[in-house]
Amino acid sequence: MDSSRKRKKNLIITTVVKLWQQSHNFNKVSLEEIAREARISPTTVYNNFETRDGLVQAVIEYLSRQIVDRMQALLQSDLSFPAKMQGMVAAKLNTIDGLQAELIEKIWTDPVTRKYMDEVIEKEAIPIFNAVIEQGKNEGYIHPDIPVELFMLYFNILEAGGERYKSEIAKLSTDKDMMMKLARLMYFGIFKKEFSLE
Repeated sequence: MDSSRKRKKNLIITTVVKLWQQSHNFNKVSLEEIAREARISPTTVYNNFETRDGLVQAVIEYLSRQIVDRMQALLQSDLSFPAKMQGMVAAKLNTIDGLQAELIEKIWTDPVTRKYMDEVIEKEAIPIFNAVIEQGKNEGYIHPDIPVELFMLYFNILEAGGERYKSEIAKLSTDKDMMMKLARLMYFGIFKKEFSLE
């Protein structure tokens, strides 16, 4: 893809995120509104994404990439374990802040999106998570005798529960305060020392 087309696609995607966050309903934002806000023609939107589903998929991939890139930057920083965990939770919550439950639920239910997310989690998020867990053990925040495999099982169990209650979690995901409380509930069950995630 040439740089001009790539810039146009990124412009459209960032415009879509902005409009969806403002409207709190991605179904109400038309392709014409997106084109007007991005100062391009509706045809350009169609030519770059072909369908509305293609555009939604591209936005989800863009948001996922933002989260993973932020997590990777935090991992490579000299920050302490609590600061990294705080940053990682904030990266996810800030990225999805203002997006509506229907879009979050699509991530759980759409097979193409789910496959993409599973690949990102397996290839990128899990290695980052494992490295941060090791740092937490080294700094005394996580019990050193718990193997990484058990942490992965723990989070897989939580994810399976999330799959069952995806509608409730999708609704909850739009409430940053409640998501922070859920994160605290999930994480402090495994830590020896509590620290602020806010």
